Amino acid sequence: MMFIRKLASLVLVGSFAYASAGFGADKAGSADYPGVGRFEGSEIEFYATENYGETTLATGPVLKDSDAKTTATTVEGRITRIVYKVPKGSSPLEVFRNFENRVAEAGYVAIFSGGPEQINDYKFKYKHPVEKLQSTSLSSKIWYLSAKQTKGSSTAYISLLVSPHSGGDGQRVRLIAVETKTMENRMVDADKMRASISETGKVALYGIYFDTGSATVQKSSAPTMREIGELLRNNSSMKIIVVGHTDNQGGYAYNMELSERRAAAVVKSLETEFKISSSRLKSAGVGYLAPAGSNGSEAGRALNRRVALVEDK
Repeated sequence: MMFIRKLASLVLVGSFAYASAGFGADKAGSADYPGVGRFEGSEIEFYATENYGETTLATGPVLKDSDAKTTATTVEGRITRIVYKVPKGSSPLEVFRNFENRVAEAGYVAIFSGGPEQINDYKFKYKHPVEKLQSTSLSSKIWYLSAKQTKGSSTAYISLLVSPHSGGDGQRVRLIAVETKTMENRMVDADKMRASISETGKVALYGIYFDTGSATVQKSSAPTMREIGELLRNNSSMKIIVVGHTDNQGGYAYNMELSERRAAAVVKSLETEFKISSSRLKSAGVGYLAPAGSNGSEAGRALNRRVALVEDK
């Protein structure tokens, strides 16, 4: 059962949901951002994670063109992007204040918080580099929060945008969370792949990227894909099975099917872009059946999202 906690301030009494388990109408594979949760009755209609990327936050009011330079900061790290649909019945201010309270309770310190009096919708939408997520559904009234939390040597950021849907379909909440970190060198060259396969019969690769819920190989995967192609060209008798692995977000059937599609996409790329014979390639997906880490933490889930090459005979 969803756990609902009441939040109260001088100006509102709202309901907030803290459960991170999936809700029935949520986008498959999605989840609430840990420690923040959702406004009661909301549904996730967009969800994506990026292992390493960048996003721009607003750090102050956006009222004139020059604010695009003076109230913007770009941060890099692991990014989670979520869009919630909040049904009719709650005002955007009520939704925004609930999120604002919750973010503060989670230990974040506000950088900037403001509504229509501090944000000119045209300047914000079209002049400022702040990332807005699905901005076409924004109305002319926008509430925005940016906040950060520092723990040790790492800093986490949250940006939150609340606006009525331009078509009158309730409210929309766009949450972007960034966990800053040093970019990892995940390149494994052809020689290291060959050595690992010779020693263990397999090699785990973390440099092949997909959008959340997608089986399309991202362009950022090109360096690793080139090394796989080099491995197979240098070892003309080698046959491999490309095995897709996922974390456990989204359930068993969803992840089995997703991992199979991702492995097949890698094989297709090797065939079409690197001219590797299909007779040397197979694909398989095992979902989260062979975890490399605990699915109870983000660090463990990141280890579990991988592609492995297994030697075939």
